[in-house]
Amino acid sequence: MLMVNLIDPSMTASDCDLVDLIWSRLPHITYLVFQAAPGHASRTLWRGRGEAQVSVESTSDTRRFVESGQFWPGDSSVPVAVRNAYLWRRDAASLLLSHERLGRGSPVFLLRLARVDDATLEGGEPHQCALDQYRATLRLTDDGFSLDWVVTGPLKDERLSHHYMMKSIPR
Repeated sequence: MLMVNLIDPSMTASDCDLVDLIWSRLPHITYLVFQAAPGHASRTLWRGRGEAQVSVESTSDTRRFVESGQFWPGDSSVPVAVRNAYLWRRDAASLLLSHERLGRGSPVFLLRLARVDDATLEGGEPHQCALDQYRATLRLTDDGFSLDWVVTGPLKDERLSHHYMMKSIPR
């Protein structure tokens, strides 16, 4: 028997399973590795790699990520300290991601990530920041998930790859 989602009758119960699985993994994320690479049209040539510890604060309806670590720009051997805070929320069939760049009390909504296949969520509408657009794809991995961004604008053509890892995989 196929169960129908009463909030959106066009979606079946299986559409929500991936969101449920990722939501259950978020509190277990402890570590992040990331890379920035310029595309062919980039004028910023933003490039580098980083790593961060992830501290997660969970409530029944939010997951707050605080990332603290280091970024090595280009080929530099001298790291730069980095810190980010993101707020995850959910609705019936998607994850909502906000960034706390204006502070904890004023999260800036980035995008809604919805299921496109058994292991992937994508943001429908890109996040617009000034003249730049941010698109994201989240993919389930064995040890957590990846969140890949494509940033385009008059000066930007960047690829940002984030791999979030868990201390253990919930069953």
